[in-house]
Amino acid sequence: GDRRPGAAPIDRVRLIAVPRGLPFGGIGLLGTVLFGDYVFGELDYLLVQGTAHELAHTWWGNMTGAGDSAEAGFFNESFAEYSAWRGLGELQGPAVRTSGVRMNAVWYMYRRPEDRDIAILDPAIEDSDLFVWVTYHKASVALRALETRTGTAAFDRVLKRMVQLGVSNVTSDRFITALSEESGRDLSAEAGGWLRGVGFPHLTASAEIIGSEVVVRVSNDGAQTMLLPVRLTDASGRTTEGTVDIAAGTVEARIAFTGARPVLVELDPTWTAPREIIPEVVGDVTFDGEVDALDLIEVALRHGGDLATERRKDGGYDPLYDIDGDRRIGGADLAAISLR
Repeated sequence: GDRRPGAAPIDRVRLIAVPRGLPFGGIGLLGTVLFGDYVFGELDYLLVQGTAHELAHTWWGNMTGAGDSAEAGFFNESFAEYSAWRGLGELQGPAVRTSGVRMNAVWYMYRRPEDRDIAILDPAIEDSDLFVWVTYHKASVALRALETRTGTAAFDRVLKRMVQLGVSNVTSDRFITALSEESGRDLSAEAGGWLRGVGFPHLTASAEIIGSEVVVRVSNDGAQTMLLPVRLTDASGRTTEGTVDIAAGTVEARIAFTGARPVLVELDPTWTAPREIIPEVVGDVTFDGEVDALDLIEVALRHGGDLATERRKDGGYDPLYDIDGDRRIGGADLAAISLR
């Protein structure tokens, strides 16, 4: 078998159904995944997602981990969930990864009981009823945000360093130090904001075309900072990629384009962070400063998206397009734009 550093010490995967008495939906033991037999049926969608997550425990929990410290859940479950959707994206396409990350972000942001919250690395999280929302959902997406900031190659080096530390030797301090060293910039404040802070950023955004540039302005009322992708699309479907560095307060980014004038500006279309994006003009989902037919088309394309009531289901919900705030993208949202 493959014995390179970081390679899985397995050459095949076995899925085994166990009786309903299993206290977990699934357990990963290197190349073996045990599933409660109740998963086979109406919860079949969990088989692919769950298998990916449990196999990720080959590294996060079996080959490395934080021992019995309060950070164990973060390094076991958060990293496994992050790795699962990254792996599914590699196998099935980037849209699948976006779907999974969006599901986790939305579930954390809008399904927490009574909107209560707790920090990812708060020692009290192990006994908190918010453990699932914060450890599985928020923290896995926070890792996605840190990957975007450092760049995938640098983040992979960080992950490799964590695995090589072995069982019981991983700590958040070592993780944050590795992020800074591999990226070549001090990321202690940014990583600390995600891991030790509560809440998520609420971003108010607008865009303006000036000459051959799109000027994107974003106001952030949260403590977390991040690097978010921006995608410009013109009427022919041609795209231009850029980024906006989100800090506290208001920031501005200029993205040059060639050719036709962009008709659509998308801020973080691949869901790289837990965040809420609000147009400066209500209903202006294309961020062009006015509510028009283009906004109607964009909302119509997402018609039917809803905030799923079942954990780990992606209802395709994006609050940007939920104009009336009823947690469903439907006819009422189209009507609200039409009236404007």
